[in-house]
Amino acid sequence: PHPILNHHKMDRGRDTYIGAFAHSCRIPLLPVWFLLFWYIYVLGIYGHSDGSLWGSAIGISIIVGFTLTGNMYHSPFHKYWAENKWATFRVFMIPFCVSSYSSTISLSKDDFAFIFPKNATITVVGLIVCGLLTGGLYIARIVLIKKGYYIKRESEDKHREFSNEKKNSPNSNRNPGGINAKDQMESIALGGVGENSENGGLSSMP
Repeated sequence: PHPILNHHKMDRGRDTYIGAFAHSCRIPLLPVWFLLFWYIYVLGIYGHSDGSLWGSAIGISIIVGFTLTGNMYHSPFHKYWAENKWATFRVFMIPFCVSSYSSTISLSKDDFAFIFPKNATITVVGLIVCGLLTGGLYIARIVLIKKGYYIKRESEDKHREFSNEKKNSPNSNRNPGGINAKDQMESIALGGVGENSENGGLSSMP
C-alpha cells in the first residue's frame, strides 16, 4: 500500500487504544502475553494473601523498574514517553510478577515441581488455556490490520521517511506554482497527471 494513502489510517491506528493493542500483540511480545496469562492462572490458584510477599514484590519492582528506565531514558521526556510508555510499564511489571511468583512457589513448595504445579492436570490445562489466549490475541491483531485500524511497522517506517522528507523540504508547504502540498500528495498517490511544470503545476507522475 502507498504510504501517502495510508497516513490517515496510520494516525488513527497509532493514536487509539485499538492501535496500541494491535501494536502490543506483535510476534516478539507474544511470549510476554503468554507468561502474563500463566502468571494470572497460577496465582489465581496458589496465590497467598501474605502482605510481606506483595510488599517485597512492589519494592523490587520499583528498584529494578527505575534502574532499567534510567538505562532506556533519553530526552526530551515527551518524546521518550510517546515512544516507550508501554516498555516502561513492562520494566516495572515484569520484576513484580517474577518476585511474587517466586515467593508463591517458596510458600507453596509442596505444590510445585521446579516452577510448575505438581498437579499435571492443572499444568496441562493452564498451558493450553494460555496458548489459546495468546493465539487469540495474534488473530485479533491480524483482523485489526485487515480492517485498517493498525498499520504494520514496515508501512510506519515508509510513512515516517515520507514525513521527514516533507518536513525537511524547503518547499514543504507549497510548490513553486503555488499548489498546496496536501493536494500535491493526493495527486501523486492517485497517480494523477497535473499541469505541466511550465505552468507551475504538477508534472505527470508514474
